[in-house]
Amino acid sequence: MHLVAEFFDEHPDDVLPVTRAVIERGREFDAVATFRARHRLQELRAWAERLWTRVDALLLPTIPTTFTRAQLAAEPVAHNRTLGRFTQFTNLLDLAAVAVPAGTTADGRPFGVTLHGPAFTEDRLISVARELEAA
Repeated sequence: MHLVAEFFDEHPDDVLPVTRAVIERGREFDAVATFRARHRLQELRAWAERLWTRVDALLLPTIPTTFTRAQLAAEPVAHNRTLGRFTQFTNLLDLAAVAVPAGTTADGRPFGVTLHGPAFTEDRLISVARELEAA
């Protein structure tokens, strides 16, 4: 964090305020919190590995809702957290994922789903995605 803080001090106008706020929030966490979070992530990875013994893929909405640009500008961190609700875990758990268009909502907004699977199962997920698109 030291080099980042130094950069922020030397280049205050080169970082978007929302980006600065997200990065600076890292100061709130110590080594104990980091260790606990890493331990919890390992527990969740083990749980996910057990899941793949019972299912081939997980199908979730890609995003739970949409926001206007004005809404995103007003609350970028909160709304981006919402938008990532069904996808953020993918990288953390080392999963493969394929997003698929799935039509439109009642008010005409695009809607999509994402297929998730164990790492390196992209070929299988793409095959299922093609079947979904053809349906």
